[in-house]
Amino acid sequence: MDDRITQQIRALFAVADELFHPPNRELRRVPRYSVDVPVWIYGHGPDGKPFHAEARAVSVSSSGALLLVSVTLACGDEILITKHRKSIELPATVVRIGARRGESEEVGVSFKTPNHSFCRPGSAGREPARTGSRSLSLKGGNGWKRQRAR
Repeated sequence: MDDRITQQIRALFAVADELFHPPNRELRRVPRYSVDVPVWIYGHGPDGKPFHAEARAVSVSSSGALLLVSVTLACGDEILITKHRKSIELPATVVRIGARRGESEEVGVSFKTPNHSFCRPGSAGREPARTGSRSLSLKGGNGWKRQRAR
C-alpha cells in the first residue's frame, strides 16, 4: 500500500511541476536582445578599492544585461556600466555569475531602474536572432552594430 501511495504522490508532483514550470517557457520579465557591445564597468573590489574595466555586453534588456568581464565580481556587487563614447550610465547589481569564456566570465546584472535608452529594437529588414531572443541594434561609435544569438 505504501508503494502505491508513493507512486501517486510522485505522479502528482510531476503534474504540478509541468503546470508551474512548462518546458520552453520564457521566464524573463522583458524581452532580451543578443548584442556585442563594448562597455566600461566601475565598482569597488573586495578590498574596497575602486576599479574600472572594459567588458562586453552580449545580451541586454531594459531591466538588465549579460556581460563578459575580466575582473572578479560577486553576487550583490554594485557596479556602474557606461557605454563607450556615450553619456549613458547605468547603476546595476550583479545577480548571477555564469560560465567562464576563456579569460572572461559571464556576469548577469540587473539595472537599478529599467532603462530603455541602452537598447533599441532592430529596424525592419534585419534578420532576427534565431534562438527566441530578438534582434537589437545599439548605437556605437562606428554606427549600428548587431550580433545574432548563438
